[in-house]
Amino acid sequence: MSETRRAARRRRLVLLIMATVILVPSLYGFGTKFLEFIALFRGDVEGAFAITPILNYLLASLGFIFLFFWAIMSGMFHDIEGPKWTMLENEALLDRESDEPASSPFAGQLTSASGRITGHSDDHHRFRDHYDRD
Repeated sequence: MSETRRAARRRRLVLLIMATVILVPSLYGFGTKFLEFIALFRGDVEGAFAITPILNYLLASLGFIFLFFWAIMSGMFHDIEGPKWTMLENEALLDRESDEPASSPFAGQLTSASGRITGHSDDHHRFRDHYDRD
């Protein structure tokens, strides 16, 4: 097994352990509070006020779960590193644009080092080498 595969496997294992350590107690706390509300609602006539927190818990939880699965299905977690590189590239392009004279044919447009208006510039690799140290 190569070193990168071992590192990836180790990261997945650490992530799984951390998720278990955080999510299991959270689920236990949520579940017990939810069962307390249901018991209060069933056992006492004056406990009818508990229906509002129960509905709030359910609706908020379902909303977050639906948003999470929507984000997964729409590919929002596919490239989580891309936006930071795009931001750094745009910043470099803006810096380069501010240094160009106003008579430049590209004044007012973002251009890459190769003169293209869109696409990745050579700065992408420079930023990746500088900031990505793992």
